[in-house]
Amino acid sequence: MTPRMSGDLVYWNAHTGFGEIDLDDRNGRIAIYRADLLKAGVKTPQVGDHFYFNTGVAAHGVTAAIDLCLDVGDPTHSVETTRARDKITS
Repeated sequence: MTPRMSGDLVYWNAHTGFGEIDLDDRNGRIAIYRADLLKAGVKTPQVGDHFYFNTGVAAHGVTAAIDLCLDVGDPTHSVETTRARDKITS
């Protein structure tokens, strides 16, 4: 089994239901489709959303993100708490 990949949504066209994720490892972009987002419970993706995913081949032969998981961050730590902790440890 291949390790999950991750990246940020950098393009989304709500009309066509197609977008692109910029991979965190800086090795390009991967396609993302509305059907896969809906399977993950994401109805309205926003540019900047961070996802974890596997890759698969779509019906028309394009490598795409599948088995998506939206990264909602650590719900026990706010950005302000994290920044304050980082200042103290610096």
